[in-house]
Amino acid sequence: MAALVKIGISAKFHDKAPVFYGEANRSIQYLETSFASWVARNDALPFMIPSESLKSEFEPRTLNVSGYAQELDALILQGGVDVHPSLYGEKPDSTGVVKYDMVRDKYELALIRAFIKERKPILGICRGLQLLNIHYGGSLYTDLETDGFQKHFDPSAQERFAHSVTCTTGGILGDIYPDGGAVISVHHQGIKKLGSGLLVEAISEGDSLIEAISHITEDEYVLAVQWHPEFDASGETSTLDGDKLMRLFLEVAKQKKLAR
Repeated sequence: MAALVKIGISAKFHDKAPVFYGEANRSIQYLETSFASWVARNDALPFMIPSESLKSEFEPRTLNVSGYAQELDALILQGGVDVHPSLYGEKPDSTGVVKYDMVRDKYELALIRAFIKERKPILGICRGLQLLNIHYGGSLYTDLETDGFQKHFDPSAQERFAHSVTCTTGGILGDIYPDGGAVISVHHQGIKKLGSGLLVEAISEGDSLIEAISHITEDEYVLAVQWHPEFDASGETSTLDGDKLMRLFLEVAKQKKLAR
């Protein structure tokens, strides 16, 4: 029996964990159950990649990103808080309402560089798309509605909020979603300047915001979507089948593993 591919998933950070046995405010790192299930149900092994950073400290020497990139077959970047605007030349929100995590930004950018160096495939989800765009020199709108775009996030609906996308004809996603369709949208930022070498795989219907990107070369396989396919991979028929995307990505990871 062929060995299952090992998929590394970047961690989410939480500095104030629930109280356990009388101890409070311990830092934790986690991945959402929907994410782990999305990978596992498609016959791959999900592994969360922990950061060894503490609180606001980030020490690259304590995070063996090269080791993870060498041992794992591919990387998936989870969604999460906003990417810090200083990484693409903008100013952070001054009201304190918008949350950032520069530690996580640096940790995930280090993972991106390491997996690209090892020629391992990368799939970005929501924040992951935004961070990959920044890695390739792009920028973001800091708030879509402020910049005149339609609503892409409804706090009252959360993961039940959806809008439609159109996939690029002849593109990677156009092959599996030729007719486009509805996607789960939980973001208020989006791509402004497209990163160098990136191709547009899908746009949002109504405002043409970039919703998916790719960068495919002999050495690199990077694919990212702005929506959350892990939320609609459990039998929901009104949105695009997220399992199709996962199976596509895992097949690439398998083929590259065999080639090595």
